[in-house]
Amino acid sequence: MPSALDRWWGTAHLRAGLQTARFCRISSTLLVCGAILWSLIGCASQTGLVQKSSPVVKPTAEPQSTATGPQKQPEEVFAITQEYFQNTYQKTEGFLRCARDLYDTGLVREAIPYLDTALLTILDSQIELAEFPKMAKLYQQIYDLNAKILKSNPRALDIYLDNRWSHFNTKNYTVPIVLNNSVRHFIEEYQTASRAFIERALRRSGRYMPMIKRALRKAGLPEDLAYLVIVESGFSPYATSYARARGLWQFMPSTGRRYGLKMNYWVDERCDPEKSTRAAIRYLKDLYTEFNSWKLVLASYNGGEGAVRQAIRQCGTNDFWDVMSSARIHRQTREYVPRFMAATIIAKYPEKFGFYIDYDEPVKYDEVTIRGWIGLKTAAKCAGTTYRSLRALNPELRRWCTPPIYSKYKLKIPRGTKDRFLAAYTKLPRRQRSRMLTHRIRYGETLSSIARRYGSSVRAIKSANGMRTSRIRAGRRLLVPVLRRRSSKRSNSRPARHLKWSKTVVHRVKPGDTLFAIAQKYGSSVWAIKQANGLKSSKIRPGQKFIVPILRKGKSKKK
Repeated sequence: MPSALDRWWGTAHLRAGLQTARFCRISSTLLVCGAILWSLIGCASQTGLVQKSSPVVKPTAEPQSTATGPQKQPEEVFAITQEYFQNTYQKTEGFLRCARDLYDTGLVREAIPYLDTALLTILDSQIELAEFPKMAKLYQQIYDLNAKILKSNPRALDIYLDNRWSHFNTKNYTVPIVLNNSVRHFIEEYQTASRAFIERALRRSGRYMPMIKRALRKAGLPEDLAYLVIVESGFSPYATSYARARGLWQFMPSTGRRYGLKMNYWVDERCDPEKSTRAAIRYLKDLYTEFNSWKLVLASYNGGEGAVRQAIRQCGTNDFWDVMSSARIHRQTREYVPRFMAATIIAKYPEKFGFYIDYDEPVKYDEVTIRGWIGLKTAAKCAGTTYRSLRALNPELRRWCTPPIYSKYKLKIPRGTKDRFLAAYTKLPRRQRSRMLTHRIRYGETLSSIARRYGSSVRAIKSANGMRTSRIRAGRRLLVPVLRRRSSKRSNSRPARHLKWSKTVVHRVKPGDTLFAIAQKYGSSVWAIKQANGLKSSKIRPGQKFIVPILRKGKSKKK
């Protein structure tokens, strides 16, 4: 790699149109000779020949020598002379001018080294920008051109990556971060092949990042764990993997249920940002309690604690890099931690890697308690918003309405619409905000018989299921709004303490028998037969034997 003076000399002649192969060789030879002469002059200056353009070294007053202790060496103070400043400024301006000319001609990749050299010239000069506004203005021009290059040419690689890490300090990260070849590889991948994914993830992170960091801080966990969501789901609550992991934190069904997330026909709480974040925090705490290493925790989060535990036992060490270098860990898990580190570095300093993100606004909402159920389109009208906006606020909902199997459900609505929603909600017809049950249609049933059974109405059932006709098919499920209490049951369904019988008989079921026919034959009841035999349904089959209680008035005999 050529020195700063080589690059400045060669670029100056490039701009003048005189750069040829022969001239470059001659100029390099002259520069070597000049460097030798410069070193000789420097040696002479140490003997008393001080050059005017070099920094002035002012010795302090010589301290008084003592007889008991060694003499102290005089302290040196580095002072910036006008000539030294002017020389540094001209060199920096020259490198910047060359970079700008190359960029204007379309040679972006060739312009980056000169831009880096201009920056390093300022940093190595020990010139304080606060004391020299002229140099500070030049520094700002370097920064602006750098931002312009990366913004207009997102695929332009920074071929002098090492010069970009002046900001890198392990104290800036709450999770231990290293900068090795694996991490750099994924940084370059995120800048190029996966650039679109990282841009979407960073933009969406504005919705949930404040909430996640607040929850992590409250739980006493490192806030940088929030960047784990970039690698997991790209901050999309609907993200689903091939292994059926879902949500921001990509919980598997078994792990989600273990940490209290509900998954059924109506809801999938893995998609709820707040509930899944609380579950992820509990999971990460348990993993850290076992492994006591955040690198192993992250690997376990991806590949499972069982696989990492077995790999540690087989390798005989709990050093992360030794365990990950073995073939006992899946490739995806080996790459997971470097990916997380690369995503964390970029997310904390996006502009330094050419990402200029317009972050989404944080999600803000009010909560209202729904008793029974309500359709999301109806709820959107009550809140004065759109169906799509309401679904975005409630990503855990899987159907078109709130879960009818819950007596109470907290629905999220846009911030500031709570009063309007409650005023409109109280005016809704009862069938649109009542409790709802799920019924499987049997042979011979009609909407009228189902409505009478549950204390509902045909109109309410058709409205809840979006039906235009009363035609139904056995085996399918219906949502049945419960508008009133069920009517009292028949006499043969009285509680067991009111049913008395003197004796019992054993009956073998014959083809065509039903519980009702058997009860009529022996003077019993269907409920008494089911209670005596521990039956939960009325289904029977030929060949079965039942105990049939024979009812009588008075008290039953104790046996």
